[in-house]
Amino acid sequence: MRLFVAFGGVAMLMACAVAPTQEMSDARQAIQAARVAGAGSHSPNKLDRAETLLLGARSDLRQQDYGDARRKALAARKVALAARTISEILILATQAVTEGRKKGLDVSAAALYLSTAQRAARRGEMEKLRVLAAEVHKRVERAFR
Repeated sequence: MRLFVAFGGVAMLMACAVAPTQEMSDARQAIQAARVAGAGSHSPNKLDRAETLLLGARSDLRQQDYGDARRKALAARKVALAARTISEILILATQAVTEGRKKGLDVSAAALYLSTAQRAARRGEMEKLRVLAAEVHKRVERAFR
């Protein structure tokens, strides 16, 4: 058992001693994907946070503080993925309302839910955003009937 614990500790130290190149790359790609998905408009605070974390990771990498660089890069990726998700949810909900309006339907109830969903997104309330976006789609579907 002691050997296992000792080996685990050595493995953790070695993981921190290696530059987190893959984690940095993953974070950069996630941030770029969030930008492409419109997170700059739909979730600017999260996108800014992801970029700030990545800058911190780069600084830690230059100082060879690989453990902190890895943690920040992983956090940047996670925040960027959330920003992308928020953007995608809002784009789909907006498209649904827009399509309803183009067809001359009364989608005013859906538009109210969309407005509330946008506020939830700005506050980072992911679960509330998902529920409200689902309601937008439901209201638009009802308008089509």
